[in-house]
Amino acid sequence: LAVFFLFALGLRQFKRELFRGDNLIAFAMILVSLFAYYLTLSFETGKISGAVGPSSIPRLWAIILSLFSIRLLYKNFKNPERAKTEKRNSIKALGLIFLMAIYIFFTGFLGFYICTALFLIAGMIWMGYRNYLVIFVSIAGFLVVTYYAIQILLQVPLPMGSLFN
Repeated sequence: LAVFFLFALGLRQFKRELFRGDNLIAFAMILVSLFAYYLTLSFETGKISGAVGPSSIPRLWAIILSLFSIRLLYKNFKNPERAKTEKRNSIKALGLIFLMAIYIFFTGFLGFYICTALFLIAGMIWMGYRNYLVIFVSIAGFLVVTYYAIQILLQVPLPMGSLFN
């Protein structure tokens, strides 16, 4: 988090138009993906081949997230006039980063599924999306696919939270 705020202050020093919400979110997502990848280094390797195991899917998500974030930063630095800075965009970006910090903090207590659902609902509403039916259907679909892929197929337990243990 400290590195993120140093980056944000650095952007303010150089060019005001680079201090946009999409740059802040992209850089924060790179930091989150690096941290997530670091956390997977302690996971055990696969039992059959040694290649695929409990760390495979989180590492894949971390790599994909960082690649998309780097692409967004590249597009923004290549064409800084693509979108003009507005104060509310920066506030939305910082609010979303704050929501992510809350999500990470409470996942151990409430568990992955409840925290993910609450984070996605709050994030979509915070960013201005108001079609509640689509919000709930997409979140339910995401959670079902995640449950099936992670817990059923890969047999990797996700945090259930200390509230339920």
